[in-house]
Amino acid sequence: LDRIAAGPGGIDVVIIGRFLFLVLQGLVQASLIFGAAWLVYGVDVPGNFGPWLMISVSSAVLAAGAGLLLVTSCQTRAQAQVLPTVVILIMSAIGGSMVPRFFMPQWLQEGGGATPNTWAVEAYSGVFWRSEPALSLLPVCAGLFGVGILAVGLSRWFARRLVRD
Repeated sequence: LDRIAAGPGGIDVVIIGRFLFLVLQGLVQASLIFGAAWLVYGVDVPGNFGPWLMISVSSAVLAAGAGLLLVTSCQTRAQAQVLPTVVILIMSAIGGSMVPRFFMPQWLQEGGGATPNTWAVEAYSGVFWRSEPALSLLPVCAGLFGVGILAVGLSRWFARRLVRD
């Protein structure tokens, strides 16, 4: 980190570059998943392309920002390998990404509603299952996007702190 921080762009260039790469990677993954859903299961992705793109971009921003925040908040490489995995698996489990939330006890459904996974799953369900208009998705997408940008800002702060120590 010291050598990177001594470079012309410093640690911020690394964090922002990694963030942009992760957002692009998330969009590619979402494209592949929904492309397969369209081709194999007939999900109307082309007919809902605008709302799909809005949800996918905001979800990718949040995932990239949260991932960077988790990694930069760690003090050691071992922590950085374990903590994000554990946190993401727990959020996925209680957020409805692995099992539909209606199978869960009521207290877990309510707790899972606070996870970004639930926000994204509900937004996608609103578009493709309940045919909700794109405008109704703006608050959720703004929340996902805003939390992701906040997480990137915090990860830049944590990364600078790591370089100084």
